[in-house]
Amino acid sequence: MHTIRNLVAALLTTVLFAGNASAFSLLGPFKGWMTADLGYTWNVQIGGPVLPSEAFRWNVPLIYYAVDRSFVEYFGPEGVAAVDAAIKVINDLPDPDQMSSDLREFPLNTRKINYSAQTMGLFDLKSRILGALLEQLGLTSPEQFVWTLRARDVVANTTNYSVVKLNYDPVTIRPSSYVNGALYTYEVIDQQLTGGGSASLAAEIKISDLRTRGYTSVAGSIAAGLDPAYSSVQDPVTGFTRSADGNLAAGDYFIGLTRDDVGGLRRIYNRNAMAVEDLNTDVLPTGATGSGGPWGSGSGVALTNVLSTNAVLPAIRRGIGAVRFQRVTYDSLIGQAFTPFNVTYTDQYISQGTFQTRSVTRRITRPDILFTARDLGGVRGTSSQFVRTPASDWRSNTGLNTHDAGFTVAVPGAGGGQITITPDVGPGVIQAPTGFSINISLTSSYPAYYNFAPGFVDELAAGTPIAWASFDGSTNAPVIYPRFGGVTPALLSQLVAGIGGSGGPSPWESSISFAFATNAGAQVTAGTTP
Repeated sequence: MHTIRNLVAALLTTVLFAGNASAFSLLGPFKGWMTADLGYTWNVQIGGPVLPSEAFRWNVPLIYYAVDRSFVEYFGPEGVAAVDAAIKVINDLPDPDQMSSDLREFPLNTRKINYSAQTMGLFDLKSRILGALLEQLGLTSPEQFVWTLRARDVVANTTNYSVVKLNYDPVTIRPSSYVNGALYTYEVIDQQLTGGGSASLAAEIKISDLRTRGYTSVAGSIAAGLDPAYSSVQDPVTGFTRSADGNLAAGDYFIGLTRDDVGGLRRIYNRNAMAVEDLNTDVLPTGATGSGGPWGSGSGVALTNVLSTNAVLPAIRRGIGAVRFQRVTYDSLIGQAFTPFNVTYTDQYISQGTFQTRSVTRRITRPDILFTARDLGGVRGTSSQFVRTPASDWRSNTGLNTHDAGFTVAVPGAGGGQITITPDVGPGVIQAPTGFSINISLTSSYPAYYNFAPGFVDELAAGTPIAWASFDGSTNAPVIYPRFGGVTPALLSQLVAGIGGSGGPSPWESSISFAFATNAGAQVTAGTTP
């Protein structure tokens, strides 16, 4: 039996080298069938996987981002630079039309390890932000949805599971069992939930890999919730065994996007990706509302964008091509006031079988994406390393893209009954909640120690303190946050080694107190502290 398994593994590895062996998963609001007992809606998930035809995307030429006062106070200028560096990774991508058909120019693995940062429990700020940005561009963890449950039913003491693939090859757009050269199978498990009840999962098991490490996509670096990869990999340098789920761990950092990440973005944003879309509600035809500009009249009274003005003309629209971000700023005095501005661009759409263009003007009254810092708690398993606006706030254009509102069919067989078929979500447009920015907020409650009862409740028994930092593969010392705390790598190394004992003031303490003001929507979903 072992010989047969080894032969199969060898053949699979050969297939990996012969084919593309990549895939991506797309993100949208949770569908009605994505329930807790199937492993959805739990933990850090802000939405569920959708079909390629249901993709959600931005349809404006520039996405505006900013950091607010709370972020600057905690992370300082080095933290702002980390945000800009994450944005630059995406801004530097070529237009989808300029990419090769099989994306051979993009690597399968862009994850590296800074072993000093790993020992000190440091999490790379830029890499965490990069993963969160891909999520807000419409991608989700492919490692989680190579295999996933579609249905679960108990009949006569037998549990029946329906398992599907919601992970797609970037070239053929067919369901795939691979993620960046790694081949996955699955095992259905039932997991007991805290507080009672259970969730069934089609847990991924990695059975072959092109690389020496089992690290995976940048999109998968967002913790996978209840459904991680159900296998581990051994680091060839340290010998440490770690989960193969791809979640960002202490010491990990990215040097760019993987082939799967780029493939997912190409699928959503390439100009041949057509969908019936309307425009953002802050977009109007240029000069359409009077002498005061698109949002003002000669009397200085602001006019709003209403559906009857032809402002959000539903039409077949192409993908925007290359995704581009631009930073905007709050005032330098208190870091909370934002000065609105207008931007004019050309809207392209299909009408009566031909491409049409018109000039439209968008009123930017707040950043599209806002980075903030908040105290998000500090208990492992329930606390948050970051929170962000959920996909439920995105706008679904299902009604514009389907020809029916659902129907009912009879179930064949002795059991009888009926099934109601309703349209799923998407395709749709990614946008901020009305009156707010999409919020990506990093915890300001780091650095943090973790203890557990009953026997490990003092400082000496605490685990390695966890902190935000910026680092790379150079010999430069990590930049450790918060910037006002005076924390250095040397001091943190002493803490990790248990030098200094207890009884004195905490090295993390600061006499400075800050009020953290944010501009975010009411709905956020937490990411679990690793």
